[in-house]
Amino acid sequence: MAQSLTKGLILITASLGLIACSNASNTKASDWKTYTNKNSHFSFLYPNTLQPSTSFNKTYFSQALWSVSGQAISNNNQQHNIVELPIYNTNFNAPGLGDVFYHLLIRVGLSRNTTDIKNCTDTVYPSYLGKAKKTTINSIPFTVIPYQDGAMMKVMNASMYRTLHNKACYSLEIITYKTNVDLPKKQQAAVKKEKAIANQIVKSFNFTSD
Repeated sequence: MAQSLTKGLILITASLGLIACSNASNTKASDWKTYTNKNSHFSFLYPNTLQPSTSFNKTYFSQALWSVSGQAISNNNQQHNIVELPIYNTNFNAPGLGDVFYHLLIRVGLSRNTTDIKNCTDTVYPSYLGKAKKTTINSIPFTVIPYQDGAMMKVMNASMYRTLHNKACYSLEIITYKTNVDLPKKQQAAVKKEKAIANQIVKSFNFTSD
């Protein structure tokens, strides 16, 4: 994860330790770039301080599959990890708590597996996560499905934007992976701004000419 965030970092010294975080929220709209994937036929805008990656990082809860809720299949040619965009990363040592971290990122993956396509916009989920909802982004209908996993004082939350296009299930996901403790107020404010950036990126998603 640290390597993906090398570009566009600012370092802040706090009483809790050394904190590294992205400065995406300080980027002017005119400085945003366009990410385009010609093979998978989509694009989105993102701050030029961020660095898209073509590999998904594994976490305690995620095996770097096409979707955080995805299941691996034997035919690997049907499921594709396309792009990961780390947005915010902070980690430090807190007295009495040990290592504290918070990661915010966006991923886009797709699957052409028939089961994944069938269940693409399936809204079966634990009731405590809240209801799935329908939304439209640039004329594209999405089902937004909540997802959560947690253990060992760590938790992962995700909003999975699912849609069917060209006989494939696309999953555009905003993911947070963090320790299950409250961040200092300064970092909470930063996270709020970076989440707004993540939502702007998602709202810029569009399919390109096939």
